[in-house]
Amino acid sequence: MTEDRKSSVMAYPSHHDTLSNPYIRLLYAEAEQSTFEIQAFSIRRALVGRADVVHIHWPEWAIVQRSPFKAYPRLIAFMAAIFLARARGAAVVWTVHNLHPHRRVSRLREALLYAFLRRAVAHQIHL
Repeated sequence: MTEDRKSSVMAYPSHHDTLSNPYIRLLYAEAEQSTFEIQAFSIRRALVGRADVVHIHWPEWAIVQRSPFKAYPRLIAFMAAIFLARARGAAVVWTVHNLHPHRRVSRLREALLYAFLRRAVAHQIHL
């Protein structure tokens, strides 16, 4: 990486997605003033794009649908996106906020998601 180029961060949620959360707003405002370029994470962007860092705050969005016919494809797509990001050299960072999602819909989906994340992420931030 040259000194001219900022490191790219794919973030969910990004400060573009939510301005109401002060942690996210402050974190990414500060990061963009230093050496990071922040873009919003999406499964599509993660599957076809590249980033130096993928930073996930609330991975539970991938499992909260009530319908398993919607939830499992989203979970599989999320896992594939993270896997490909790692394969392309991105550092995957997970900010762990809670032990369980606020809205619990499936303990099996939670177990699958968290087991995957524990193996897939390079770094964890615990609040």
